[in-house]
Order: sequence, then structure tokens, then C-alpha cells
Amino acid sequence: MVSSVPEPNDWAEHLPQVPRLARPFHVALPCCGIDGAGWALKVMKAFYTCNNVYDLEQRYAKYKDEYMKEATPPHLGPCKGDILKATLSSLERPVHLLLAGSPCPPWAGNGNHGGAQDQRATVFIHIVKLVGALAKSGELQAVVLENVKRILNKIPGQDESFMSKLVSTLQAEIPEFLSGLSTLKARDYCLAQDRTRVFLRGIRATLCPNGEIPPVLPHFGTKSLRNFFARGLPPVDRKSLTSRMRNNLKDAQAQLKQLLDNGQLSEDDLVCFPLDRANGKIYKRQICKDRVPTLTTSNSYLFISDLQVAAKDDDREFFRFLLPEERFTLQILHPLSPQRRCKSKPREMRTQCL
Repeated sequence: MVSSVPEPNDWAEHLPQVPRLARPFHVALPCCGIDGAGWALKVMKAFYTCNNVYDLEQRYAKYKDEYMKEATPPHLGPCKGDILKATLSSLERPVHLLLAGSPCPPWAGNGNHGGAQDQRATVFIHIVKLVGALAKSGELQAVVLENVKRILNKIPGQDESFMSKLVSTLQAEIPEFLSGLSTLKARDYCLAQDRTRVFLRGIRATLCPNGEIPPVLPHFGTKSLRNFFARGLPPVDRKSLTSRMRNNLKDAQAQLKQLLDNGQLSEDDLVCFPLDRANGKIYKRQICKDRVPTLTTSNSYLFISDLQVAAKDDDREFFRFLLPEERFTLQILHPLSPQRRCKSKPREMRTQCL
């Protein structure tokens, strides 16, 4: 019998409830993604409403329609979802809290490492400008901006990193706010995902009598990758794969056998790797043990495999693509439709997976 995708964490046990305010506070969500932060606010029973929901990705529309019923209509797609077209005068007001995860390619490890000189960094800079204007107006109370860890690195020819310079600038130009950085790993918060992120946190100084930004939540602990997966699903149909993917899968299983023989893996392990990557290429295949790599809209070919490499496909517990619902639970969210099933076909994975 096929089980549904489990919800491995009871987030209400980890996330503190916040006191109910007399009226809702308004949360702006540029570069919204699937809005994991907003989902956490719901678990915390925060009294809030969303506005300024922007994202270039249109595939989130159905999810947002069901999940953000109390929000103003989201701006989605390459045209409507372009936050660069939003000005202070066009923003939906008021804005009390702003949460954003701007595009990371300017600082990502597999990018060109151009930093602020990369044209794509204009999104982050534009949002910072909006934050400054909202803070100066006396309206904004707090902000959280998220990006990759490499945003803390200096690029050649610079004396300090982009993020360090940004924090010092904010502290000098917006003394009404306390600003600081926190580096957090998803794996420390019961999510079996290899995701380390830097958070720029700012809060109005009058909300902090001791003059310090409140500390981040302590670590919740770790959770095994197996806890996030549905059981009893059929293995991938190799005939449905492209010839290149069939070769990649065969090569990956040979690599796993070698890692087993070398003692680097055990038969009880569970691994995840991208089936559209191969060794010997610029972006080679990365095998993650008991975790998935950072989930993005582009890596929809993630494959989960047990280490029973000598067994037939039908006899293996896990030998298939990662489901969209499992991707949701690995990012704190409940699946949109737990009973929905995703067939292990690459084309379907490309169009359905987050």
C-alpha cells in the first residue's frame, strides 16, 4: 500500500506563538518563492496579511491562490512579477514587515562571482532601497533579507564583502534600525536539506529596549532524510528516461557501488543526486548522503536511491525521482495536495516540481 508523503515535523512544537495584536500587521513579500516564512507565521498564529507579493515564477500561482487567500492579489510572471518595476509610490501600503529572498546567482558558488557588479544583483539593491525608504517613513518595523553564504565573501579588488559594506551603510544611514547578520543551516532546523543561508535582519531600535537585535531561534535538531519520503512507490521506469539519463543512472549506481566498497557509504544509507548531471562535466554530479542539495526551481531531476545496488529495481525501497510534495516538506511547508502523486517521468518533473 502506497503511503502519503509524511509531515515529519510538528512545527508548532518548535515555533513559538506570538501574541495577537489589536490589528493585523502587513507583510511585504518581494521575491516570494513559496513563502516558507509566511507559512511559519501561520504556524505561530501571527495576526497578519500579505501584500506586495512578487515573483517571476508563475508555477506558484495555484499554491498561492489556496495558501494566500487573505493577501492582496500576487504579482507573478516575468512581467507582473518583476519587482524592479515597483516604486515606493506603487507599493501596496502599509508595510510593517518585509521578507525577501532575492536572486542569488551574483554570489552563488556556481555563478560568475560578479557580486554587486552582476546585473542580477540589481534586484537585491532595489529591495534594499525600498527598505530604506519605508524605514525612513516610520512605517517599516522589521526586515529580513536572505541570500547565499558567499555573499559574505570579498571579490577581487574589494576591501570588504558586499554584505559587510551593506550592513555598515545601513547602520550609518538608518540609525533608527538595528541591523545585523545571522548564518543558519536548514539541517539544524529539522530539514534534511543542504542549505546554508545568510540573513540580514533589521528591526526598529525602539522595539529593542536593550539595544540588541533579538537572537535567532536555537537549533531544533536534525532529522533523517527517510522521514520526508513516501513509501511503497514504484521505481523509475528506465524506458521513460532519455538515453543520457539512463547512462547517468547506470554510471551513478556504479559510483555508489564503489563508494560502498570503499566504506564511504553503507547499505543502510539513502542518497540523493541530480540525474541530469554526470562526472567529468563542468557541473559534475554531487551525491548527498542523508540529505538533498539546495532545492531550486531548476534542479527538478533530483533522484533518491537506496544502497541496495545489486537488487532489481522493483525490489528496492527507494529508486525514483523526488516528488513535488516531498520538496515542499523539505522546505518546512505542508504539501499542497498530499494525495496527489507525481509520476517519475522527467518531462513531468520539469513542469510540476518546485
